[in-house]
Amino acid sequence: MNRSLYLVFIIIGYTLGIWTFTVIPKIYMTIGLKGLLLMLAFSVVIVAGVLGQINSIKEKTYRVHEFMIKSARLPAVSVVLAGFLFFVSAVIAHYTGLAVEKLFGIGVPGFGLLIALIAMIILIGARGRSLDAIAVFSILFIILIIVSVFLLRLKVDEVVVKETSKEFVRTTLNTVFSFSGELSLRTVVLTFLATLMMFGLGVGFYYIIGMTISGWKFDIKKVLAVVVILQVILSLSAVLILTYSIGAAHQAYWSAFEKGKAMEALDVYDKYFLPLWREYTSPERMNFLKLVDTVYGIPAILRQLGMEGGRYIIAFLMLSLFFGGFTTLLVLMEIGGQIVSDMFQVTRKNAIIIVSIVTGILSILLSLSTIKEVLVTLTTLMLPLFALIESLPALKATKGSGRVAEVIFEILVAVFFIAALVSALQSGGDAILMGVVLGLLLLSPLVFNNFLLKSTR
Repeated sequence: MNRSLYLVFIIIGYTLGIWTFTVIPKIYMTIGLKGLLLMLAFSVVIVAGVLGQINSIKEKTYRVHEFMIKSARLPAVSVVLAGFLFFVSAVIAHYTGLAVEKLFGIGVPGFGLLIALIAMIILIGARGRSLDAIAVFSILFIILIIVSVFLLRLKVDEVVVKETSKEFVRTTLNTVFSFSGELSLRTVVLTFLATLMMFGLGVGFYYIIGMTISGWKFDIKKVLAVVVILQVILSLSAVLILTYSIGAAHQAYWSAFEKGKAMEALDVYDKYFLPLWREYTSPERMNFLKLVDTVYGIPAILRQLGMEGGRYIIAFLMLSLFFGGFTTLLVLMEIGGQIVSDMFQVTRKNAIIIVSIVTGILSILLSLSTIKEVLVTLTTLMLPLFALIESLPALKATKGSGRVAEVIFEILVAVFFIAALVSALQSGGDAILMGVVLGLLLLSPLVFNNFLLKSTR
């Protein structure tokens, strides 16, 4: 396979995941094509930050932690990134496992542990060809999404017969493919956070990529441009899947009502259709956890009603979420394995075992609703802060125009992080506050940076 194309699939496998199906659709469904233009504009700035990280290490022979020590002189940063990575991978493992639970209609708390162990077995079994495995899963994922959109549309056209239900689909699609949506500060902040989440900054991935492609001959800017284009296409596919699900939700409500099951119909409307419609089409609402939980609530209602074609809708949606999460988890565990291996001087196999066990244990804790809210807050709201920390070594190592781009990137991230943080704290909630505090505690190794620097000499 062409190396540029190979790298595209690796990056897509990492960046296209749970958030593509649960957060990004809200942007299109509230401000339509304005959101697309905003995401493209933000992508340009974020790509500049990404290039700084890649270029800072790809010409050197260092591994990541070694680079942090010898070149950036910030060993604490790799410790911070590893800590944040554990929580990110735990959240992804939890929701990947939840997709399997919803697919088969089972309730097994802590199913994310099994997902983490399966990922561990694949990475250890693949050995030096782990990136090949990730690329294969990425390709399968892209094919699944495209096929799912077409098949789901056919199935929804077949089962959604109520004119009112069809109108909800048409209304949503009109918003998605127009410039009619009202732009507000809240939606701009959400768009920036979603774009940042899409690129997956904060865990050291692009330093790993820089190390991996050292010596490869190709234009990384073109690779990232293709990644952005694919992200747009696939995120629009995710929007279509969710839009068709809204139509199915409303049809499910009417089907129950017409069968004389009035109480059940109202229950479906209040707990399923209304949250789905409200969370995704109301610009003033910005709650990542509710967005995610709303999507994962779709299978339960369709099964409860026994809606014709419901099992196909469940399969398409949950398989997309599973592959999106699993490909990301594979990359996260590979990154974590390399960082842990560098820091503690253990073999890659042992490092991946450590990462998978910690990830699995943390994912079990997400079965508790309060802890889940805390960790989702940490991995979404606090992501810009860790992206800033991650960019510091590149800022120190980059010269000339690249340094200017890094500074602009850091300023923009800092501004939007403050705006998002203030908005979230104003909304209240102890879990949100705990997530913020936990995120700040993860930065504590920075205080001991000089000590870590001396201990490595």
